[in-house]
Amino acid sequence: MTQFVSSPEILTLATHGTYRLTRHPRHEDYSVWDGGRIVAQGGRGLMEKVFKERTE
Repeated sequence: MTQFVSSPEILTLATHGTYRLTRHPRHEDYSVWDGGRIVAQGGRGLMEKVFKERTE
């Protein structure tokens, strides 16, 4: 699997195993990553829910 390498522009808000919840600092764009692959992208509430479901 590809190793996750964060852009200096992207803030990592949470990590759990291979999963990461990130936010782009210039706008309200949140993403859930599994390794180096985005598995979901959208608003904060929905992405926090997806991250929680994937990491439980």
